Amino acid sequence: MKRITGKRITGNSLQPLNGSMGLGFMLYPLHCIVQRKTYRDIGLFLLGILAVFIVSACSDRVQQNAATTLDVSSPAAYRTVKHTLGEVQVPLHPQRIAALGNVPLEAALALGFKPVGVATWGGHGQISGPPPYIMGEGIEDIENIGQEGQPNLEKLLALKPDLILGESYYDKIYNQLQQIAPTVLHEWTPTWKPLFRSYAEALGKTTEAEKIISDYDRRIAQFKQQMGDRLKRTLVSVIQFEPGQVRLYMHDSYNGRILQDAGLPRPPSQDKEKWTELISIERIPDADGDVIFIAQAGQKEVLYQQFSNNPMWQQLRAVKSGRVYEADFDYWMGGGGPISINLVLDDLFRYLVGSRG
Repeated sequence: MKRITGKRITGNSLQPLNGSMGLGFMLYPLHCIVQRKTYRDIGLFLLGILAVFIVSACSDRVQQNAATTLDVSSPAAYRTVKHTLGEVQVPLHPQRIAALGNVPLEAALALGFKPVGVATWGGHGQISGPPPYIMGEGIEDIENIGQEGQPNLEKLLALKPDLILGESYYDKIYNQLQQIAPTVLHEWTPTWKPLFRSYAEALGKTTEAEKIISDYDRRIAQFKQQMGDRLKRTLVSVIQFEPGQVRLYMHDSYNGRILQDAGLPRPPSQDKEKWTELISIERIPDADGDVIFIAQAGQKEVLYQQFSNNPMWQQLRAVKSGRVYEADFDYWMGGGGPISINLVLDDLFRYLVGSRG
């Protein structure tokens, strides 16, 4: 196991806190998510146009690749799986998987596959390449085929994948992807288990997936047991600083679902069935809790300084008790698969229990 460093934020300083990471495992700040979605939509529109030319020009290679990777004339060579866009025939034993996103990449890695190519969001302002929490999974040599939402179809074609995994926003170029290899697309959900099970079905690893889910459930039960009476009286706030504003994360966020699984109550301002809410700097008290996790990316030090010097921030209960922690932006806000969820759970053990379960 490698070691990572978390940080306790007290007053206007950052103090390192050491801890060890558990299981080897999408939310970015919303301004990054909105930017990411805009780039992704524009990119997919352009890709849809470009893909027609690429796939048409390379049709012979596509057909040859498809014939090599999936012989649909043999009933024993494939099986039919359902996904968001319908049904597709996939190899019984895929060997060359392309993961078009962090979530399908996590699913493949957790189930023992090493994809031949990935299109991911790099985190911490990087536009492509796996984020650091995934890079630790030994995938440094996997071919980077572009940013999540904007894969390079020529590179993807050259890799000769026999299965492509992605999320449903790739529907705009689904036909082009399907010409390269059988493509399975699923809609993202803040609850990680259904999406993980769907990818596991496409990979033929449902038994292994249930074992991973059972291990997570066991850790959740262990966390609740170790928290004891503290569990129901520890209000956990998850926030992100933005210029002149604070973003609150609620139940319908990815990390919010993990906190729900763990049985942790939320402050009234975050005890809502919605994703996020922006509040003005005058409403800083609404960000309070017994514990505050801050997941930050851009302008980190500048915004920390700005808020920590604010008298209202200094009066928060969590600040006064020294229970404000820096949550790793990439896996708290950019995950959604079995690797990142266990890293978030590691943090809950580390900061709330004082051990790693």
